[in-house]
Amino acid sequence: MNIQPATDKDKSYITHASNAILAHHQVFDNFYRPVVENISDTQPSKKIQFVAKKGEKLIGFVVGVITYPIDRSAPVAVLQGVWVEEEFRNQGIAHALVVEFEHKVQVEGVYRVELFVDIRNKSGQELWDSGGYEVYQERRYKKLT
Repeated sequence: MNIQPATDKDKSYITHASNAILAHHQVFDNFYRPVVENISDTQPSKKIQFVAKKGEKLIGFVVGVITYPIDRSAPVAVLQGVWVEEEFRNQGIAHALVVEFEHKVQVEGVYRVELFVDIRNKSGQELWDSGGYEVYQERRYKKLT
């Protein structure tokens, strides 16, 4: 067996194999669409940001992007971060920021918001659970030394 970097000649095979993977994933949900070889038409991400203020003081924010992935049938919002200053937590501010983010991306044609939250982040887990977010995939990693 020989392992080597992919070349331009390998694009068709990679596209074909990617579609086989996507067909497998459609068993889980019907969210994916076929991969196309020419991805130059893929639209760039659009950043969405909101802040929370008390008077003139910034006390929190939410940030994410709308992406237009080649393997999805619709744009996807990726919520990248939510923060509320410690003294203002547990007052519904994070929830309000997330709701504003959700409303904005829905107006932009998004029907699904995705995010990653560390399993050890209990307050984050509680926020997402209370907001109706469901676990639908498991992300794994391996440290390489």
